[in-house]
Amino acid sequence: MKEINIDDGKVILNLSKDDLAALINALNEVCRGFKVDEFEKQIGVSKEEAKNLLLFLSSVYTNGDFERFNYM
Repeated sequence: MKEINIDDGKVILNLSKDDLAALINALNEVCRGFKVDEFEKQIGVSKEEAKNLLLFLSSVYTNGDFERFNYM
C-alpha cells in the first residue's frame, strides 16, 4: 500500500496490483472459503454486501472496470 486518504467517510487507497490481489483473496476466503458464524456481526457487513464488494474488486483487478457493478 502506498497511500491512504480518509475524508468525509470515504477512503481512497492507492494499491499495487499485488496488494489488491491479496485483499481479493482474503475477501474470497471470508465469503466462500470457510464458515463465519454471525457473519454480519463479525465482518461488519452482510454476506451479500461482502460478495458484491468481492465482485467489484475482482472486476477492477481483471478489467480495470470501475463502473460495471456500480458499487459506489
